[in-house]
Amino acid sequence: MKALVIAAAFAGLAGGANAQDWGGGYVGVSAATGGGALDITGAPFDFNMDSLPGLGIYAGYNHVMASNLVLGGEISYSAQEGSDMPVNPYGYKGMLQARARMGYAMGNLMPYLALGLAKTEFNLLNVLSTDETGITFAVGADYMVNDKMSLRFEYNEARFDGVGAPTILPPGAGDLTVQTLTIGAAFHF
Repeated sequence: MKALVIAAAFAGLAGGANAQDWGGGYVGVSAATGGGALDITGAPFDFNMDSLPGLGIYAGYNHVMASNLVLGGEISYSAQEGSDMPVNPYGYKGMLQARARMGYAMGNLMPYLALGLAKTEFNLLNVLSTDETGITFAVGADYMVNDKMSLRFEYNEARFDGVGAPTILPPGAGDLTVQTLTIGAAFHF
């Protein structure tokens, strides 16, 4: 019975919009929350980093294929910060991402996967810092409210290997993982 109710709910969400409504450019605003963990080689535990909610912006372009497959690219920036001071002296600030996206248009609903590059600032006591580049992947869904506006819910994970070298940590000694949940709203043109 539960499966039938869930299927009916998704069927109701998916109706209404034409797949072509997903094509073209878009810009949006977002809010994200989550956290991170720093794994230092030889340390008996990970350094957890709680994240303050952060606002962000994103922009991209979608191309709709004949099969309702949606391919696109997106760039985003979130002002999210993570640390656990004074227990954990390490932290990160901001996240810039450039990603390729692949989704499937089901009327108003478009679930998607994304893969790309991420850049953040890794810091020690907010005094020493290094710029870090890593990979990012996401799973999410956009919901088309009307032909000009969509809403978003997304889980995103960014991984940075060998952070802080050589200023904060020895080369290859630390790996940073940042996980976020994001909601957003975009204007399509």
